[in-house]
Amino acid sequence: MSSEDKKEPSPFISTVGRMIAEFERGFEGKSTTLSRGDISTLRRMDTKTPAVSFWKLMAAVSDDATPKGRWELVAKAMAIMSPHIHQNGVNPGQALRDVGFSARSDLRISRLLKAEGDPFEDYLISAVRFLANKGRPVNWFRFAEFVFYQNTEAKNRLARDFYSLKKG
Repeated sequence: MSSEDKKEPSPFISTVGRMIAEFERGFEGKSTTLSRGDISTLRRMDTKTPAVSFWKLMAAVSDDATPKGRWELVAKAMAIMSPHIHQNGVNPGQALRDVGFSARSDLRISRLLKAEGDPFEDYLISAVRFLANKGRPVNWFRFAEFVFYQNTEAKNRLARDFYSLKKG
């Protein structure tokens, strides 16, 4: 494969990957950007008025001088899940199903899939806290797409993963 054949990852994927790495290093005390105190601040952060820790993180992981989108919510959610943030191959819908997020009824997952705006943030943080309490990491490349875009495709993927039968 020539160097011309290699595809560069999108800026979104690159930023998510660098963000995951910063959280992992920060929790281990090996980051020059995030301390455990910064991670704690991000957990409690109001996403409408981001904390200084958020701006430190974004300066380290994003090439975009003015991050647009839901990066504040992605950062807060990752902080809540620290130290069990990311694991390739663990799709968010499957992880939520496996830990019993909607064990008694479909109400929780339904609200998460239908919500927009402020309610979406509340339902997402509820789901993330549930995963964190169970120590269940997810594929944050997929979860960040769901958070960031909130489009039909991302919602369908989460629902399909949640409702698909366990394989194996």
